[in-house]
Amino acid sequence: MIRSPFLAIVAGFLAGCASGPTIDYSAVLQAAPECCKSFAEMKFEALAANSWTTTDISPSAPAFLFREGKSYFKSFSLPSAASKGVLRVKSFSIYPDSLYHGHLFLPRFTFLDARYSITRTIAPRLRENRPVIGNTAWEGEIPMQAGESFLVVHTGSVERATEVRMYDPDVGAVYVHMPRGGGVLIGNPKGNRVVPIGPTGKLELQIDTK
Repeated sequence: MIRSPFLAIVAGFLAGCASGPTIDYSAVLQAAPECCKSFAEMKFEALAANSWTTTDISPSAPAFLFREGKSYFKSFSLPSAASKGVLRVKSFSIYPDSLYHGHLFLPRFTFLDARYSITRTIAPRLRENRPVIGNTAWEGEIPMQAGESFLVVHTGSVERATEVRMYDPDVGAVYVHMPRGGGVLIGNPKGNRVVPIGPTGKLELQIDTK
């Protein structure tokens, strides 16, 4: 017998994969147990400088109640040379159910000092990059600063309420991107579709110190 609401939702998620309904990732997140009560209790992976790190923020990731709302997260320890570089990020649109039931993860970055105190939290403005070959990515960067030892990647209620539009090749027009309210419309709006913002996603991160 399943007694946990989280396990019940996950069981429904697994059963639904066979029939193909859209997954309610937000409901799965809200039912997920919180991993810890403070940043100091998190487990940090080393983030290397000058190389891309791919990370999946999924229902198997730990969840934490941030000031900006509950979120899955990944936590990293920063290299010693990080303060001289730039954090580069790519967030990929993912399609777990089908092409039109996918979503995008808009990240927020919380930086911590050596005592696990917050130094700043930033949701960078992202721009769409549609390569000729490969998946569309939303890219951005954040200048690093001294005194920061750890990085926590998550999202918040503001990010999940943000509207992002992307180019739809089936309609044939250019994209609209409204990352923080406001944006630019180019071309026929019927050629764009809203990309749902979700609590899970695939990211690539790089501390560029060159």
